Amino acid sequence: MGVWMSALGLGLLLSLAVAGIGVRFNWWSWEGASAVALAGVALSLGWLLRREQKAHRRLQRYLEGLDPEKDLPAYPALSGLAADEAVVLRVLRRYHQALRQKQAAYERLEAILRQMRDGLVVVTPEGTVASINPAAARLFAVTSKGALGRSLAQALRHHRLVDLWAACQRTGEEQRETLELPQSGRFVHCIAFPLGPRRPAQVVLLIQDLTRLRHLETVRQDFIANLSHELRTPLAAIQALTDTLQNGALDDPAMAPRFLQRLSEEVAAMSRLVQDLLELSRLESGHLSLELSPQSPREILQLAAERMALAAQEAGVAVRLHAPEGLPPMLADRDRLLQVLTNLLDNALHFTPKGGEITLGASALETGVRFWVQDTGPGIAPEHLPRLFERFYKVDPARQRGGTGLGLAIAKHIVEAHGGQIGVESAVGQGSTFWFTLPLAR
Repeated sequence: MGVWMSALGLGLLLSLAVAGIGVRFNWWSWEGASAVALAGVALSLGWLLRREQKAHRRLQRYLEGLDPEKDLPAYPALSGLAADEAVVLRVLRRYHQALRQKQAAYERLEAILRQMRDGLVVVTPEGTVASINPAAARLFAVTSKGALGRSLAQALRHHRLVDLWAACQRTGEEQRETLELPQSGRFVHCIAFPLGPRRPAQVVLLIQDLTRLRHLETVRQDFIANLSHELRTPLAAIQALTDTLQNGALDDPAMAPRFLQRLSEEVAAMSRLVQDLLELSRLESGHLSLELSPQSPREILQLAAERMALAAQEAGVAVRLHAPEGLPPMLADRDRLLQVLTNLLDNALHFTPKGGEITLGASALETGVRFWVQDTGPGIAPEHLPRLFERFYKVDPARQRGGTGLGLAIAKHIVEAHGGQIGVESAVGQGSTFWFTLPLAR
């Protein structure tokens, strides 16, 4: 209003002054003077209208990117553009800047939720899912779009989660529980806490996947149990042999040498177990040093067969070699490669019955060489195959003869340190084939 009144007043004064001068010098009559005054006022009004139109156009261009239903603040002077345009523009710029900042913060939060490894679900006081991140959707085998707006029971299909949410709503305090998800077969730890002090409030469900930790704990417990068993067996034999010798067998010329030989064998078995444990520890910690050089697959296979020839003869098992001429050299540590083949041959000898056969072979691949050790043993059931290369894992402990239970685990780490792969193919009653690949020498 101040701009309008000032402009009109100035225009009227100038018009009256011009009209008065004209009358004084007889330029026009009083009727003409009145016309001049009205024309001056009209010009002032025209100038003000053009000024307001320009301001209106600037505001229109500025507001094109805003949604009037959502973005405009409750500012009473906006509708009629009655306030000074500079004030209006300043308010809108500040408000629009605040909106951009909030939008950027929202996008950052969305990005964090998308990248979170833990699942997160926001539940309304009425029990419907208001938000769910991708990690939670994967854990519960649902889609984010399909879960939003549905009840917690319908969306996640787990009654204990509903109970956890209800307890948090009822008490207003944090609730915790560990449970198994039937949809994915995973173990999770759920934390429910209210979002704010007011009740009823939205509840946040934070879901942490503990499947890998539980698996590692199981492996640790199995390792301790297996190690205890492996140590207890030779120690019990040593204790029994020592007691027998102390009770008079040492003075028996016929019995003493046999008992001493048994003692030596049991001590050797314990020594092998300790050496294998130390070896596996170095491999798992990444402290394996390889001396890589081009190696002939055929020569390596022949050396491995010769090394195990006596053990195969004592077991009554034939070892056959399948190594065609012209196999390309591969890049490997000679001693470590022999160790892998020896471990696989030793494992095959333990499970191949007398009169059986073991085939040791190699074939060329496009990018490497494939080795295999095939036996005519009883074969392995499918449920055991994924765990064969774990420490101390035994398909049938009652039938295991000798060995430390670490040979396959050591072989796996050596092959992978070379950049290769190792695996097994087997079926019950059809024997087993353990294989591994190594890259070619370049």
